[in-house]
Amino acid sequence: MRLAVGLAAAALIMMAPGQALAESPGWQTLPTPNPGTGHNEFLDVSGNSANDIWAVGQYEVKPHVPRYALAAHWDGTTWRNVEVPKPEGKNNVDLAGVAAIAPDDVWAVGTAGTTSDLSGTSLITHWDGTSWRIVPSPHVGTATTPNHLTGVAAAGPADVWAVGYVSENAPSRALALHWDGRAWTPVPLPLPGTGFTQLSGVAVRASDDVWAVGYAASRTAGHNIEPYVVHWDGRTWSRMDTPNDGADGTWLTDVAISPSGEVFASGARRWYTWEGGLTGSAALMRYNGTAWSYVNVPSFDTEGTSLGDVAVAPDGEVWLAGFGRTITGFARLSNGTWQLIEGANPGNWWGPSHQGLAIVGKRVWSVGFSNPTQDDNARTYAERSPELP
Repeated sequence: MRLAVGLAAAALIMMAPGQALAESPGWQTLPTPNPGTGHNEFLDVSGNSANDIWAVGQYEVKPHVPRYALAAHWDGTTWRNVEVPKPEGKNNVDLAGVAAIAPDDVWAVGTAGTTSDLSGTSLITHWDGTSWRIVPSPHVGTATTPNHLTGVAAAGPADVWAVGYVSENAPSRALALHWDGRAWTPVPLPLPGTGFTQLSGVAVRASDDVWAVGYAASRTAGHNIEPYVVHWDGRTWSRMDTPNDGADGTWLTDVAISPSGEVFASGARRWYTWEGGLTGSAALMRYNGTAWSYVNVPSFDTEGTSLGDVAVAPDGEVWLAGFGRTITGFARLSNGTWQLIEGANPGNWWGPSHQGLAIVGKRVWSVGFSNPTQDDNARTYAERSPELP
């Protein structure tokens, strides 16, 4: 469940008082593999070191044909496509999340289905340093109940969480699976008696400090949706109260935890236009250890803006990838001040759409997709920052 960032800004316009625009020397666009002639998209990124980074997503062999899982590895010099096995009988497969623990211990999750059967099953794959293999995952519900995994994060080799949702002719229900070093098992979540819930992002600080975010049916009149935020304390998942802005409500797509324990979640406020259509603006929320609140990000505070992922550096700096009023690129919160950063700015006809964001070593990495040739087929995209101070 990731938000498309939108069209690249043609030029920067005058910024509101108090905003600081950081130049982007040293940012690089890196050539990426595109194994299909149809759409090729990266959706998430994770890494162990500057020479060991993974990006995952999906691709179409030809336009408008079934999709296949995509995994690419950066070895310090080149992005290389690495084949991911396809589950038997499945021809519509994607990977939505990746978590790198060690060079020989990487998890990627997504969905495997067919073009004739839209039910879908959860897909969990593992990299052992040599190849990707499919790891059995529990199927929640009946044989035809759709199971989708959207995010994965790890505290260690025997402590990995995957999140997503299940649904079948009924409101969707959030799903959390845990790997204990031997097997994946479902772990109960605090779910409302009625209404839908979905999880799209998960972050781990420790085995007893895990956060997952998404959205749910609103419990109060006047909204359709509200943030769905849950916390794992080592024993149980608990739902956290949050504010809910936007006439239609707020949904959350990604979450990150700072070294001090602050939690940041990105997403979007939604409301209806006078014509009856949905529109929205970027939303960032922060948990300070006591309560959740909205955080205003200059240039990401008006209609038409959006956020992809959020990441926190080891020094506590918060990074966002998105599409703002004046920029397509990144926002950085440093010493209490937001800076807007253009990034590599490749000048494509459309894009880039930043879908995944990670801080690996001393660099910020972002992956997604763009349309450099105006042929209606997306191409994978990756860029990185210069080394951070």
